Amino acid sequence: MGAEDFIKCKLIGKGAFGKVYMVKHSKTNNVYAMKVLKKIHIKTRNNIIQTKSERDIMATIKHPFIVSMKFAFQSSKKLYFVMEFLNGGELFHHLRIEKRFSERKARFYAAEIILALECLHNHGIIYRHIYHQRFETRKYCS
Repeated sequence: MGAEDFIKCKLIGKGAFGKVYMVKHSKTNNVYAMKVLKKIHIKTRNNIIQTKSERDIMATIKHPFIVSMKFAFQSSKKLYFVMEFLNGGELFHHLRIEKRFSERKARFYAAEIILALECLHNHGIIYRHIYHQRFETRKYCS
């Protein structure tokens, strides 16, 4: 499995370390999100531990409110994380458009976030924790 097995459909996000594309697997036509990270940016910003943790977490955690990784591979200059594609965009994008969520919608999103954080915490993972220790892989969220 490698980058050549995917067709880039469109850019869906940009960050400090790389880009996220909507891609289609060339053989199955399944649609995914592919995060492409430049190794040099990760190394120069001293984010190697965080990037490895992100990969391990996404590959291990199975929960309806946490994006899961389907494939991961690398080239000499880049890392590739292929994840399930979830159409709809970021929560902040919707908040920016609506300015304010109704109480009902806010409760709905808060409940999803709490359940996702609970799952992570049950695995010993703290969101944005810099020096995360190895998490327990025997427990899975249902």
